[in-house]
Amino acid sequence: MDNNQFEERLLEFIRELCAENGITADIGRDTVLFENRLINSMRIIDLMGFIESELSIEVPEDKLTMNYFRTPRIIAETFGPVGEKA
Repeated sequence: MDNNQFEERLLEFIRELCAENGITADIGRDTVLFENRLINSMRIIDLMGFIESELSIEVPEDKLTMNYFRTPRIIAETFGPVGEKA
């Protein structure tokens, strides 16, 4: 899987997660997730689980800040196959 494929799967996951919570928003790669209240502190756990499962990595403790989860693009660049530093 390359970084673009990971980003597409990530977007799909985030859209499904939002839909499960009754959130209907147009979510793209630069959509701000927390400030727009699309992802909250409870859903970040689901998001981290997706990243870890999808990439067979463990999210490092030093990456457990909102800066790395601000948008789908930042998540993909940080954790995806190209940005993977775990």
